[in-house]
Amino acid sequence: MRPAESLLKDSKVFCMVPWVHLNIRADGKVCHCCRATPDQAVGSVRESTLAQIWNSPGLRTIRGNMLEGRPSPECRNCLVLEAVGCSSPRLAQNQEYSRHFPLVDSTAPDGSVARFQMPFLDIRFSNICNFACVYCDADRSSAWCSEHKGPGEGEGIGGSAVSTATRDPQQLWRQVEPLIPHVEHFYFAGGEPLLCEEHYRILNLLTAQGRFDVPLSYSTNFSATTFRDLDAMRLWDRFNRVDIAASLDASGQRGEYIRINQDWEEVLRNRQRMFAACPKVSFTIAPTLTAMNALHLPDFHKEWLEIGYLKPPDIYLNILLQPSEYSVQILPERLKRRVADRYDAHAEFLVERYGGEATAAARQFQDAVKFMVAQDAGYLLDKFRQRIHALDRRRNSRFSDVFPELAELMTG
Repeated sequence: MRPAESLLKDSKVFCMVPWVHLNIRADGKVCHCCRATPDQAVGSVRESTLAQIWNSPGLRTIRGNMLEGRPSPECRNCLVLEAVGCSSPRLAQNQEYSRHFPLVDSTAPDGSVARFQMPFLDIRFSNICNFACVYCDADRSSAWCSEHKGPGEGEGIGGSAVSTATRDPQQLWRQVEPLIPHVEHFYFAGGEPLLCEEHYRILNLLTAQGRFDVPLSYSTNFSATTFRDLDAMRLWDRFNRVDIAASLDASGQRGEYIRINQDWEEVLRNRQRMFAACPKVSFTIAPTLTAMNALHLPDFHKEWLEIGYLKPPDIYLNILLQPSEYSVQILPERLKRRVADRYDAHAEFLVERYGGEATAAARQFQDAVKFMVAQDAGYLLDKFRQRIHALDRRRNSRFSDVFPELAELMTG
């Protein structure tokens, strides 16, 4: 067994996640990490229990590969980012969960880990969501089913709009509930977690146990912040640490175009209400970087900094890899140069205006440029146009009116 320092700091493939975490998707598939794709699942809660999946052949293989220094295809997303000089979730998770390295030391030769307790819990009980984001799909959003139908957009759609991880939701809850006392960090995503009943069951359970010290993290579209008679903001205010990562890709009409059903005025009202309802809650914007919002992002970020909706470090750029036809790498060279110039100028502005407090944010924009120029994916532009034209026909919209800075993308 390699020593902890060597694996955590020197290994190019090792990650703590397979020892502390499972990602349970709304379709029942279980991945070792939320960055893995559905075809890389290590099991399904519709066929096996979580305890069985914890030491499934797929997960044991991933652990063994990491310990032996071999890359796994399931880890491609992080490795792609690191290969072009960007930071990755793998590096952040190694730092966050290094204290659990004794679990790695306990790994059997076949990659199994006897102790089944997940310090980091990420379970999507259903795909329920009120948005139909352009680059999403029916597995992750119930709204996507009804919205995305038509030429070029209907592939793979079928079944009911709302799906649950297990056919009987109580079946999964009965497995999750015994794990909760051992969880050190809850991560809620979706779908839309603030519309998920089980999310509130967990918060109520933690409240009843007085476990207000447990950190809560969210990836939310930041629209509906109430559920029945429950107000998420009032519940958050009781916990010591709550981190909100709002999936806001752009401001105004641009944001509403990308995240279908978004109401930008509602976003602004929710952000304003947070200051009174839960002032100690951490708020970050987590835009998904695509070809659509690439040129606009610095303006959006600067605007929210200057009106006081963000602090300088409070941005996380989520670089989209799939669907690849929306990737920032599809942009023509001339537009890539414009993006690079804007990001360089924005990074310089951040450091000059806010000093060291903005260093991490500036680095993210610089990393985005590294990723963008690492590959020419212009061959996907036709597919991008086809999907956008199909979207515009259904919605009676016009991409070039909303994104005039990108009008040339639609003329090829």
